[in-house]
Amino acid sequence: MEEKKKREMEEKEEEEKEIRVKTENNSEDTPSTSDSSDPIVIEPAEMTWGAPKGEKRRMRIVNNSNERMAIKMKCSDIHAYQFEPIFSFVGVRETAKIKVVRHGIMVKEDKAVIMMVPCKDSDQDPAAVFKATPFDQQEKRTIPFKVRPPIHNDGKLGTKEEPMEI
Repeated sequence: MEEKKKREMEEKEEEEKEIRVKTENNSEDTPSTSDSSDPIVIEPAEMTWGAPKGEKRRMRIVNNSNERMAIKMKCSDIHAYQFEPIFSFVGVRETAKIKVVRHGIMVKEDKAVIMMVPCKDSDQDPAAVFKATPFDQQEKRTIPFKVRPPIHNDGKLGTKEEPMEI
């Protein structure tokens, strides 16, 4: 029980930190432009990263449909970004929270790809749902990942060859 409360407090602190970061960066992460009539809403619609690595964010997948959905997270650079969880379910009128961590040091644009498949309430393994569903029957949404190059104390932009000291 203690561990659960500790995890909940850490998640709340992380969400508050994200709100502060967004406010300080003039809301760099743009909210979803999808309206509530969209069966699946993904927030934010775009992510902008400020640090070369180690930054953490949350993505929300809101299921406004009448079907339970299996979710699979993919990325254009699996070495630069980590998702937790990679596979999950999101029930009818529920929200899934996906943790996104940027590991990469190279400043470049990437993207997250969220794959979705309607599934049964009895399904237990989201990976198995994707394995059993032909690729052309999987819905796909893309979220752009943009990275601002770091700026050194002397005002020069950092590069891969000359990383910024923190």
